Amino acid sequence: MKSLALKLCIGLCSAFAGYYLCFLSSVFYELYGPSPRFCATPQAWALQGGACIFAPTALVAAAGLCVVARTPAPLGAIFPKIRNVSTAILILCALINLLVLSPVF
Repeated sequence: MKSLALKLCIGLCSAFAGYYLCFLSSVFYELYGPSPRFCATPQAWALQGGACIFAPTALVAAAGLCVVARTPAPLGAIFPKIRNVSTAILILCALINLLVLSPVF
């Protein structure tokens, strides 16, 4: 039961990482894509909303995946690789989203 719960946790965090990566890439494509709009207000609002909602969730999910990495439960061959990739994606997406909105001095 424990390994099933860990696999479910890894699967949900990986699905969230994929969604978050797709969200950020689509916003950046609209912002810097081949046909730039005259007003980038919707994209800026999307990045601000992503920083407020998705970035903390991504960091919590990455911390959860790091906790899962320390458990000695057998997870099979593919789940540790998915866990490592998902952790990297979540941390990078959260940092990119937070860096975009940080004030530059």
